[in-house]
Amino acid sequence: MKYRGAQESEAHLRAKALIVASLEADARFSDVLVEKTWRGEVDPKSLRRPDVSARFEGLRIAFEAQLSTTFLDVVLDRREFYSQEGGLLVWVMPFFDPENRRMTADDIFFPNNSNVLLVDSETVALSQALGRLTFRCWIAHRVIGDDGRISTKWESRLVAWDDLTLDLRGQRIFAVDVDREEKAARERHSAAEVDREAADKDAVRRGWLDYFSYADGDIDFTTHEKLRESLRSEGLRLQIPMSGARYITLEVRSAVRAVLSAHTGKPIGFKFVTLVQVAHHLHDKAKGALLPFGCAIRAFGRTGLIAEADKSGKWGGRAVLVREGMAIGESCYLLEEEEHAFLCFLFPGLAGFMDRARGVVFAAGAHRIAEIKAGRVF
Repeated sequence: MKYRGAQESEAHLRAKALIVASLEADARFSDVLVEKTWRGEVDPKSLRRPDVSARFEGLRIAFEAQLSTTFLDVVLDRREFYSQEGGLLVWVMPFFDPENRRMTADDIFFPNNSNVLLVDSETVALSQALGRLTFRCWIAHRVIGDDGRISTKWESRLVAWDDLTLDLRGQRIFAVDVDREEKAARERHSAAEVDREAADKDAVRRGWLDYFSYADGDIDFTTHEKLRESLRSEGLRLQIPMSGARYITLEVRSAVRAVLSAHTGKPIGFKFVTLVQVAHHLHDKAKGALLPFGCAIRAFGRTGLIAEADKSGKWGGRAVLVREGMAIGESCYLLEEEEHAFLCFLFPGLAGFMDRARGVVFAAGAHRIAEIKAGRVF
């Protein structure tokens, strides 16, 4: 209704002339026609009249000069028509200002992979000089900052027809695949976030493990507060007293040091010489630490060291009693839930093993006795 019977503007006529001159400069384009009716082959009743049409190596192409208002439903309708016809719709603008553009330009720009093609006197001259169709292309690159926010970095470049990707299915023609570029940037950002989070967790673990590596277990108030805050940041609910030389319960301290000892093959944080001495200490002072210690002994292959150091066989006899106690679910062999979670956080490689072992003892009964006594848990 808006354009029927209206006279074509000088700007629109000039834009079509620029497109025609650019196409005629490239001998690979044939049948360059202005305002030639394109009758549908799929639906013979449908037809369109593109500003300029041409053929390129058998592909029919419709060029539309976009100057003023082109409503979104019109854009979509034309895309669908040329897609059904196996042709390609190319929107071309005579000017584009990324900082002062119309919404109707965005309706063409963003669906076209954030690329927009322009023709002007400079691109026409270049097309004629090179004998190759050339456009000016504005591209909106997506940039993701460290905070995850997305910004747009505009770029303008001269591109030859051969530099463009023709996407018939999507009815797009672009110099840079901005969608793929953005996806890759998001993946890099996500990977960096994961790396940062992992580094933060490792720093927290190192702080705690450094503390537990000392036998006296005494730290200054500032370090104590940093350790407390690190637990809160990880969502761990372990209760830590505000003051005192020993900030962590004996069983938790003993459990962590026992796992460290099993990992290195020698006592860490204990004033002992052998691992069997650690085992006896846990039995006498911190039974809840025996289960993670046993898991670590098996995981790190230290059972031979225990047997070799147990010359009197005393630990072998105690170990039988420990397994029997676990088999009937004696609570003294289980750390509190938040203490267990803390241990799993410090030793993620053992977490699954310790979870399974704790689950077996927690749900212990007659049907578990054989499994526990066989030493598959401790």
